[in-house]
Amino acid sequence: MEKTLNENKSGIKLVNVLFCVIYLAPILLAINPNLTTISSIIIIGFSIILWGSNKFYYIFPLFILFGGELLLPGDISTYRVFSLLLFFKIIFSKKLTIEKAILFPFSIIILYCLLVIALYNYTLSFLIIFDLLLIIMYTSTFIRNNITQFFTYYVFATVSSCVYGWFMQALNIKTFINIDNQWVQVSRFVGSFPDPNYFGFFINIAIFAVIILNIFRNKSIKIPILIFLYVSLLSTLSITGFICNVLMLGVYFALSKKAKIKYILTVLAIGALLFLNLDFLASANYPAISDAAKRITSQLSIGTDKDTSALTTGRSDIWKEHLEYYLQQPITKILFGGNYVTDAGMEPKFNNVSHQAYIDMLLNFGLLGTLVMILFLIIITLKYVSSYFKTKNEEYLLLVIIKIIWAFYAFGLSMFPSWKFNLFFFL
Repeated sequence: MEKTLNENKSGIKLVNVLFCVIYLAPILLAINPNLTTISSIIIIGFSIILWGSNKFYYIFPLFILFGGELLLPGDISTYRVFSLLLFFKIIFSKKLTIEKAILFPFSIIILYCLLVIALYNYTLSFLIIFDLLLIIMYTSTFIRNNITQFFTYYVFATVSSCVYGWFMQALNIKTFINIDNQWVQVSRFVGSFPDPNYFGFFINIAIFAVIILNIFRNKSIKIPILIFLYVSLLSTLSITGFICNVLMLGVYFALSKKAKIKYILTVLAIGALLFLNLDFLASANYPAISDAAKRITSQLSIGTDKDTSALTTGRSDIWKEHLEYYLQQPITKILFGGNYVTDAGMEPKFNNVSHQAYIDMLLNFGLLGTLVMILFLIIITLKYVSSYFKTKNEEYLLLVIIKIIWAFYAFGLSMFPSWKFNLFFFL
């Protein structure tokens, strides 16, 4: 079957045509959301055609960026059908491997799902275990040996998500910010996600995949894609996303031998120029740029008043409340957790998730479980750093950046039980 899909009589690789159609299919929803059925049938239909080929694995990145929008007839989740296809693909491939180190944090999650979540929602508990097991199998079996190929398609999926978002401007979040005691409305780009901060996490990973890996050798392709991704990140108006990107550029320049002084000085000069002209950019009418300048100006003015709650958009109040609750619990709860406070549901005693993955871990997994999760993150990151210095393989550098991105965003986002965030935790 692999040979049949390679090329037709005209020399065109049919497998590439199928992938182009699959990755462009979600954009049909921008024309009309009711086309979700047609888009989903195309994706699943072509996935079945490719199931016998190893190229089938390359379809999965699309579902990291698209989820609830894609529905088959009867409102059946397209991802759920694809996840079953992927599960059986891995099982029947006879290449199934699971890294031993991953089993430690995964066992914490399994116990939590069986002993806590199952008490509230047995079906959800099973689905979380299945999805996380699937990404662990996928990571161990496929991604480990195909880092560049995986992220090539991940970038395609991110670009598709951005294109979808630009066509679906109605999905953008309208919010008000305070500038000089005046409330100004701005629009926040969300792509194919419901939240601009969440979307910023995935765009940042795509940006550094393009920067670090040799995905696009032709600069006439690479530079426009980078600009498009940066404009999309800028349009989220996510301060978290902006700070993360700047910090990761610093890490990249510090670790990469390719980071020449002229590139570093260019980035610093552009950054300084933009920062010194924030007021001008905010008062102008430049698409995306002006709104981003307004939001940064607003946050900086809040910072001068030392209003931590406003500076963190109310998150610090929740952090304090949840930490105080955690510390007031019995010692068994402090050590082993057992609370139910997740993005997928929570106990009535909680009004919100913690908006910080680490506090969620303490409440859910306890101190001991949290230490296991954090130690796994630290150890695997240090392993990638060591491997990068030994081999100079840029794939390891990207993995280091991704781990730091995850650790950074965990200070401001709740990530459990989403398999999309956990994929990059386990990777």
